[in-house]
This record gives sequence, C-alpha cells and structure tokens, in this order.
Amino acid sequence: MSHDHLRPELHVTVEQGICNAPAGVVSDQGSWHVFTQYRPTPQAGARWAHNIRPAGINTAWEMCDDVLAPVGDETDVRAGCALADGLVTRLYFTAVFGDRAEIHSATISDLAASGAQLSDDPGAVDPTVRREGRVVNERDEFTSLRSPWVVPDWRDSTHTNGLLMLCVAGAMSDPRIVLAHAPTDPTAFSIEGAMEFAGDPAIPPGRIVSPKLVRLRDEIDGQPSDVLLLTVENDNEPDISGYVVGTLSATTFHASRPFTRLDFGHDFTRPRATPVDSNSWVPAPREILLLGLLNSVSRGDAAGECLSFRTQGFANPLTLARLTTLEGGRLYSRPSASFVEQIRSSQHAFGLTALPRLHDGDAMEVTIVDATGTPQVVITHTGDSVMIDRSINPLYEHDLPAIAPLQRREDPSLTLLVDGATLEVYADSGAAALASRVESTARLVQAVVTTRGETAEVGEVFQWRPYEEEFIDDASIDAIDDRQFDPSVEASLSPENLR
Repeated sequence: MSHDHLRPELHVTVEQGICNAPAGVVSDQGSWHVFTQYRPTPQAGARWAHNIRPAGINTAWEMCDDVLAPVGDETDVRAGCALADGLVTRLYFTAVFGDRAEIHSATISDLAASGAQLSDDPGAVDPTVRREGRVVNERDEFTSLRSPWVVPDWRDSTHTNGLLMLCVAGAMSDPRIVLAHAPTDPTAFSIEGAMEFAGDPAIPPGRIVSPKLVRLRDEIDGQPSDVLLLTVENDNEPDISGYVVGTLSATTFHASRPFTRLDFGHDFTRPRATPVDSNSWVPAPREILLLGLLNSVSRGDAAGECLSFRTQGFANPLTLARLTTLEGGRLYSRPSASFVEQIRSSQHAFGLTALPRLHDGDAMEVTIVDATGTPQVVITHTGDSVMIDRSINPLYEHDLPAIAPLQRREDPSLTLLVDGATLEVYADSGAAALASRVESTARLVQAVVTTRGETAEVGEVFQWRPYEEEFIDDASIDAIDDRQFDPSVEASLSPENLR
C-alpha cells in the first residue's frame, strides 16, 4: 500500500529523516527560505536542511542541499536562527561536542544561489556556506551555551544599537536563559547575565528551552511590548509552548501578562518568528509570521515509529507560517489569505471557514473522513471551546482530546486546513490555534459539517479544494494577499463563484 498521501504539500518537510525543530526563516526578493534541524536517521547527528518557496503565490516548497552538518569533533549541529543584513545571511547555530555545546555562526553570501543548490548526494552540504566559528565565550557559571536567538538593532534602556542574543546555558536538567550583546561585530557577543523576572510570569514547571524575543506594537493601544516565546519540557509529557508579554530592560523582564499557550493542539512545539515583509526587524512591527514544529515531544520523540517515517522515510512537518498580532496583550494567530489560493493550486489539500450561530449548549462539528469514508478526526466548536478529537483514529485511540478555551462571542468562526497528515485549526479570528498530526492508512479527503443543539445553525461555510483548470478572474487574484485573512474575501473564492 502506498502512503504518499502522508506527505503535505503546503507544509515544509525534510526529504528524508526526522525534523527536530525550525531553525531559521529568511525572505529574499520575494522567496522564502526555511532552515530546519533534522536527523537523516534516528541515530544520525543533527544537521540543517534548507527549503525554498520561490516568489509567486502558486509556488511549492523545493528542497535544497543542506547548509550545515557536523564537522571535525562535532556530534550535532542544532537549531538557532538566521538573519539577513543586506550583505550576507548569517546562521547562528549550536555546535555540539558530546556533552558540551557552543554557539557558532556561518554565512551565505548569495542566498538565491544557495537555494539553487541540489546535489544527487542526499548528504551533500552547500559549498557556498562559510563557517565563522564561535561567537560568544563562556563566563563564570554560564557554560554549555546553546539555542541562540539574535535580534538586530536592539534598543532599550541600556542599549542604543547592536544585536541582542538570547540563549540557554547550564545543565540540561537546570537550564537558564542568558542574554548577550554585540555592539557592532555580529560575531563577537559578550554575556550580560541571566534573565530575571519582575512580576510573576507564571511559567509552568519544567525545563525552559528555545527562548525567543520579539517586540510588537499592540493593535489596541498602539504601544510596543516585548513578547518572550518559550517552550517548557517535562519528561514523558507533551511540550508546552507559550509566551509572556512585558518589557525587557537590561537583563530583567518585567512581565505584564503571564504565560499563555500559543497552540492547544496535540502537536506544536519550538516556535520561531520572522518579520512579515522583509528581514528587517523594525523597532516594533504590528505583525510577525510565526511557525512551529508539528510534534508534541520534540526531544523525546519516537518519530521512527510514525507511519510517515516507516512508510515514507520522513517525520514531523513544520506548521504553516501564521500571521500573528498583539491585541490587548494577547497574541492572535491566523492563516494568511494566500493559503486559500495555495489550497486551490495544490493536488490534495483542502480547507474551510465556517461562521456558525451557537448558543449555550450548542456545538458545530466538523468530521474529517478518509478516502474509504471512515471518520478520522472530529473538530468541535461550542462557543466556549474548540476541540480536536483524533481518538476515533486507531493510531491515536488512547489520545485525549486537545481543547482550547474560548471567550464566548456573538460571531464565532472556525477555519481549518488539511494537508497530507497535518491538521491546523483556527478559532474566533485567531483567538485560538490548534495543530495536530492525523496519520491514517488512507488519504483524508473531505470535511463534513454538522451541528448539535436545538438552536445551533451552521451559518455560512466556505470550502476550498484544489482546482485544475477552473477560471479565476483577476479581481479575485488581486484580493489575495499575504497580510490578512478576511472571510469576505474567501466568499469570492468559493467553488460556486469560481465556476
């Protein structure tokens, strides 16, 4: 039996191997470059893959040669971040030497040329990548530095320029967030100290990994805030990824909103952010693109047991890049409007937006069925919560439902995308997001919408499926952009209006 239906078309995957984390995202003249940490086999050392989506709304992700792999005494090359400064693209990464880690950098002088590199050798490394060596030295108790995140042009009460680095230091069992600064040279950072919190950030117990920092301007009051993205690990439990809102001053983070989950699905961890329109982090943009790994326990993952790995040799896609804004101190994440046209231009992806009318005790259910007509997963919106239940699928029969709480509103909404074995759900204009893998022995092919409750109404439903040679007018094409999701635009792209 063929299982090629498990590989998504719109989500980034590695060609062969197990993806462990997103490592960096960079735009270049309309093209998007995504770097991922992965292992070619479960036992192999970690390295960086490179995928590119060329400029254009209907383009697909293409695989390129790897950009980083262990050399010399290195055992792993783990995730970090990627920055473009107009001259080069710089990769900051974790070089692992057995039980010791260091933060290094490498450069790509011509990103377009790098994206065109594709050797017949699956282990080939792009020869245009130039390593620069270690960029920050250990100091005092700050040892085994790893997981670098670099923010350019950083300004706060103590800095007027330069680059800010967040990283992790110390033993794996007791990691600490550390800040470093580089006034001018992007390869020479100095440690400033461990991050401390003023106010209660209410971070769940566990090991903090993969810290990220972005500055966003709130859509409600127009004021800038710092947003600290975190993943919390615990042995034998799913990762929890979320954020704390506040202000970073020197090494102290003044928390104004406690830890809040980013995604409530079964499979989301290790979030990364990137600017929407360019590689320039202006002092306080109003929106960012955010993506994560479709996996629940990235470090303790048994990906070799996944159906996709056993049958197709790959595991763990990345989520779609989500358009994310700060509104009243909360992050809202939505798919970009272009995801509709991407579905239409795919071979098998499908999605919908539903605008139900729900009262107390009502619910709308969306059942995803496979090519044999067998239900595989149910998404339920009650007005107070949205839930993904995949336990009807034999591969997940022991899984509990994934539930996101909601504040009841007069205009509930539900948007979902099914792409290969990936499911992404967005509720109430981005108030909640849920990502889950739904592997099955047959292709997922249809979404069936029903209601429960005496007063529940389905309302408007816009569904999208691939087209081959259907006519779409120029006005509809012009209505699609990468910056906002608007159901009124989607109505013009419904199948009825495309015929």
